[in-house]
Amino acid sequence: MAQAGTATAFSDTDLQRMREPVLQGVTHPERWRREQLRRLRNLVTEHESAILEALHQDLAKPPLEAMAEVVALLQELNLAERRLRSWMRPHRVRVPIVQKPGR
Repeated sequence: MAQAGTATAFSDTDLQRMREPVLQGVTHPERWRREQLRRLRNLVTEHESAILEALHQDLAKPPLEAMAEVVALLQELNLAERRLRSWMRPHRVRVPIVQKPGR
């Protein structure tokens, strides 16, 4: 639940509801994640002028600096799309001795 004038705040119930699928190992498939990246890229591209204006109004960023922010975000989205498959691949991690024989 968002509170007026503050960053988004969630109740304990909301947080538990959001954590539950993660704790159960339920994740979205690669196709869904790629679609989300595509949608975010489209939003940024379609609303670029509004983003630039907001950066100017909120942070007094000059147009060139604001454009660098947008370009950096688009580059990060491209990177995420390129590396998504490898990031989703399971990989082994070392388990501390106190959690042995867990894996």
